[in-house]
Amino acid sequence: MTPRFRAPFLLLAGGVAAALVGVATATRIARAQAAVDAAESARAALESQAREVLELRTKRARLELRERPKQDVIAQVSAALVEAGLPASALRELEREGDVPVADGGSTRLRRQSLRLSLEPMGLEPFGAFLAAFRRAQPAWVPARVDLAHAKGTARADAFLPRIVLSALYVGEAREPSR
Repeated sequence: MTPRFRAPFLLLAGGVAAALVGVATATRIARAQAAVDAAESARAALESQAREVLELRTKRARLELRERPKQDVIAQVSAALVEAGLPASALRELEREGDVPVADGGSTRLRRQSLRLSLEPMGLEPFGAFLAAFRRAQPAWVPARVDLAHAKGTARADAFLPRIVLSALYVGEAREPSR
């Protein structure tokens, strides 16, 4: 190569090398910025969740002072089944689980009454309609646990065997202190 072309060639080669370095640096900067943006988004979501947890912790659970729930639970469940468009005979089994004091250091007379009920196989929509009807009619009873097992041997593929544990908090009667 002649000296006359050598200088422009070297200048051009240097420019190309600088451009390649610039492109590589810009690519790394773009990746780093994407990582920063993702980290910032995750931080903002975590901050929002932490704020929500702190807000919920400061709120006190509201407990309505209720009397002991009515004891005609079979009639209440049957009425809710009928209101949901199901036969009253859809109630398979009902058993009382207990009526126990709530462990709160003895400052109140809170008690928890629980019962377990099993229903005939049904789809999710009728089951949801039953829960909504029961909740409207009996707000003291809250589902503490719901188990849905696929019903085998039924004509419907979407049928489930619902088992529900209902729980009600109430204020018990005052007792004389032990002497």
